Amino acid sequence: MSCKTALITGAGSGIGEAMTKRFQQSGYRVALFDINGPAAKLVASQMSDGKSTCVIEGDVAEDSHVRTAVEQTVVELGSLDVLINNAGIEINGTVVEQPSEDWGRQIAVNLRSVFLFSKYAIPEMKQRGGSIPARS
Repeated sequence: MSCKTALITGAGSGIGEAMTKRFQQSGYRVALFDINGPAAKLVASQMSDGKSTCVIEGDVAEDSHVRTAVEQTVVELGSLDVLINNAGIEINGTVVEQPSEDWGRQIAVNLRSVFLFSKYAIPEMKQRGGSIPARS
């Protein structure tokens, strides 16, 4: 059986970091995608095998960044089997207080990113029977 690859967004901290480590411990190659490249590089440096990871810095809400991330994952790690749409933000404030730009950014990161990653990852994953786990 060949090694499987997971692409995890928001992999530089919190839940994304924990999932990254768990997937790697389970034998997966892992692509760490985060807007904070240095944080993702730090997480990758803590992995047991640097050859089984790649770090991709980018914005989950930018079409070209997402397309490049999927392509880079396949080129550097050989496949894409699992996509974890983990990245998300929360900007607090009432509707009256919150600037429209902040609302737009939340929608872009929390919703548009899931669409974009799914759009580009699904064709790659279909070739190998991959999956996008649902949150519980």
